[in-house]
Amino acid sequence: MFCNYEINMNSKEMSSNELLQAIELTVAALKKGQVILYPTDTIWGIGCDTENKSSVERVQQIKKNKEKGNLVILVNSIMMLRDCLISVHPRIETLLVYHKKPLTIIYDNPNNLPNYLISSDGTVAIRVSQDPFIHSIIDKFGRPIVSTSASLDSTKKIPSDFESIDTYIKEEVDFICPYKNLENMDGHPSVMARYNRKGDLEFLRS
Repeated sequence: MFCNYEINMNSKEMSSNELLQAIELTVAALKKGQVILYPTDTIWGIGCDTENKSSVERVQQIKKNKEKGNLVILVNSIMMLRDCLISVHPRIETLLVYHKKPLTIIYDNPNNLPNYLISSDGTVAIRVSQDPFIHSIIDKFGRPIVSTSASLDSTKKIPSDFESIDTYIKEEVDFICPYKNLENMDGHPSVMARYNRKGDLEFLRS
């Protein structure tokens, strides 16, 4: 495991320099093609560079997921979202601006995305993260990142804190982010909705 730094379990105790260092280390790991374990805007997740196929495959292997896709892509702006899709319906843009909880939307019109990120049904799940830490990582990295829950499968309880993450996952990833997002992470999966080209929106998880 690539991590020589202790996990800081209280983000309020981190100095601004320590926080910046955590961002720098995480971005450096992504640039090296490493698989990271990190606090997202919802729960602890496993992630990597969306443009590194071997890293995405390793994430799938760690998750023991045999299905293509089934991953969430994190972006930090509607502009970056537009780059991932053929088009973004105005209703969706409005919803993303005013929806307060983290919202993952499944789209059926992906564009400019590698085939290995697209599910077998031709859809892609994307979340515009408003969390400052994730926003900074994506901004500094320069492109979207992969996110999937730090659990082995959907039948197991999703870990709400670092201690409850399976030891297997901690040992398999290359880098563990030394930042614990206690202030903004609520320990629950994001709200999830499905959108199609007709402009219809169906909430799948609230």
